[in-house]
Amino acid sequence: MINKFAKTLPIIILIIIIIIGLALVIISYLPFELVKTEIDIFTQDGTSDFFTAGLLLKSRFVGIAIIIICWIFSTVIKESQQLFSSTISSCPSFFKEIGHNFRKIIKKENKTHLYTFVIIMTVAIAIRLYFLLQPIRYIEASTFIYYAQKPLFIGLSDYSYPNNHLFHTFLVHIAYLFFGSSLWAVRLPALIFGILIIPMTYIVARMFYNKYVALLSTGIVASSSILIEYSSNATGYTTIIFFSIAITALAKYLINNKNSFAWLLFAILSILGFYTKPIMLYSFGIVIIWLLASIIFRDTKLTHIYLFKNLIISLIITFISTFILYLPVLLGSLIKQTTINKNIKLSWSDFITVFPSSMHQIWSQWNRDIPIVISILLIIGFFTSLIFHKKITNYKIPIILAAFTWLTFLLLIQRAILPEHGWLFLLPLFIVVSSAGIIFLLGLVFSKMRNYKSLVFSIIALILSIGLGFTVFFSQSIFYSNEKETLRDAEEITIMLKYHLKSGDRIVASPPSDLPLVYYFNKHNISTDYLLYTDFYSSTRVFIIENKSIKQTINDVLKYHNLSLTGFSKPELFSEFASAYIYKTNNLKFESKLILDFREYSNGEFQNSKLSSDKKEIIIEEGENKLKICKIPITINSGTDYLISFKIKKTENLDNVIYFDLFGEYYDRPEQEFNLKPEKISEDYTQIVEVLNSNKVPPNIDIYFRIFTYSTGEAIIKDLEIYDITTCTQP
Repeated sequence: MINKFAKTLPIIILIIIIIIGLALVIISYLPFELVKTEIDIFTQDGTSDFFTAGLLLKSRFVGIAIIIICWIFSTVIKESQQLFSSTISSCPSFFKEIGHNFRKIIKKENKTHLYTFVIIMTVAIAIRLYFLLQPIRYIEASTFIYYAQKPLFIGLSDYSYPNNHLFHTFLVHIAYLFFGSSLWAVRLPALIFGILIIPMTYIVARMFYNKYVALLSTGIVASSSILIEYSSNATGYTTIIFFSIAITALAKYLINNKNSFAWLLFAILSILGFYTKPIMLYSFGIVIIWLLASIIFRDTKLTHIYLFKNLIISLIITFISTFILYLPVLLGSLIKQTTINKNIKLSWSDFITVFPSSMHQIWSQWNRDIPIVISILLIIGFFTSLIFHKKITNYKIPIILAAFTWLTFLLLIQRAILPEHGWLFLLPLFIVVSSAGIIFLLGLVFSKMRNYKSLVFSIIALILSIGLGFTVFFSQSIFYSNEKETLRDAEEITIMLKYHLKSGDRIVASPPSDLPLVYYFNKHNISTDYLLYTDFYSSTRVFIIENKSIKQTINDVLKYHNLSLTGFSKPELFSEFASAYIYKTNNLKFESKLILDFREYSNGEFQNSKLSSDKKEIIIEEGENKLKICKIPITINSGTDYLISFKIKKTENLDNVIYFDLFGEYYDRPEQEFNLKPEKISEDYTQIVEVLNSNKVPPNIDIYFRIFTYSTGEAIIKDLEIYDITTCTQP
């Protein structure tokens, strides 16, 4: 049965991949507009900007590449079947050994040790559940809104933002399908892996050192403030940390045990780590360097040929599988975006300047909510572990030395600074190594208390874990952390606005406030059209969200969206929350007298310009470099403010400024005009709102609203309206 399955599965996988390749080729021949229309349905604003005709063409070449790779693989299908057969055959023995070791520990281990571990796990789970329902953070909201709630073909191919941790996005999507968009469901994958990190840390520490080191390091990891925070944040970092620790444990097993399935499992976990985020290269490289060093320096019971052979096969499987999984990303975005968030190669001088401060930030993050005494003990333990490595453990090559070698190499090659959370994969390893040194020193202190050794070390681990847990709980640093900035009162603001919003209202918010509001608007069944997905300047009232946590101002929010309050009343404080001010402003044209609209266009005078056939658009004609002018009669009063509102678009040939003014004989002043440069006008309609004051108007003269230019290109103006806003309050 196993042999039949082993022979069949590679063929099935090959056929599935070929079908995917053929599908990509076929889709690439479909009309672009047809394919784009189908993809647009699944985007937030109805427009998939990332999908282009070039991208569709690229899918054809990727599909052909997939088919060629499958053809090459088919030439060695028999060898693959044999390899897979031996791998599957070794699967039962692997799990049998794992089960045997687990039962042995449960049966023979000191009960105090086991009970301590259970209490530590209980505390760890409880404190993670406590923070699970904290307000959604900006990056979590962006991951869910733009990727995880979309169909998988969108979520797993769009790498427009590096926060799309693909395997984590896949897991969140599954959780969303089963449990909906509740906050706990969105965070469920991060929570599960955040909890699994704890027993995996125990396993690694016990395999590399001993059970006392395992218990102490587990206690510290369980109550680490930053690890708790990421266990309750819907990002893929706990997933990366788990896979990093898991392959470290497998590497220790593989170096002394013959088992093909364990090598396959090593490759699978590595693939999933890379598929979560390519930053897995950092931890994966550490483990590979340690394996190679252990083989070279003969720190193994197995032959070099066997280990090198399996290591190479595992590497090939890892890299080919990762490449195949990232093919949709290669279609959807540039691969260089998938490396690290701050993928900028610094100059040597900048790198040397920035690196120390970056390390200080990482250390501060790792030690948040940890008393300074404990931090010092961890440092002492770390260096003690390195100095007395041979006395503490029986393996030759310190894994921290492999980490230093590989990370130094990568940093010197990339000269790029990872964000602080990018180094979290290294935190459990640091804690394990430090705990080994601390246990060694404590062993010297309590050398005469061997009969109570397990009890003493269990009490120390328990007190440390519970103490750190209480510190995290009472400090509330996770809740107030700006590690993943947000609008903390987003749900309360949403509920308040729900009972005040009217048709025609708009809400203006910028990061990190906008996407949490989108999430909670969807949760409370409020249309996200209020959040600037429709025309801002046609709104009757505007609510502006000013985020206190990042010291935002109204101007900051407006500048982000390239908006102006010209034509709106002075913003007034509408409501205040702990994390935000809510301001309200009214559109003046809805409180003003309309004195010109499209009905007056036909009364105008046109020179090298004209009206459209429906008389609703003013067209500045394309042609020679000579004056093009449109004058529309208008009645105005002295000392009056007039709001001018219109939409304008250009052709690519527009090459000169367009002027707009209030004009008449002996009435032509610079302060009564404004202009638009060609670069300020796009090829799609752009809303323009300006206010002009009439100043002193001479009596008994004809006054016009004038538009003129010397451009050779074409421009089209529509929805031109002028309002008398003197009686309204302006900002």
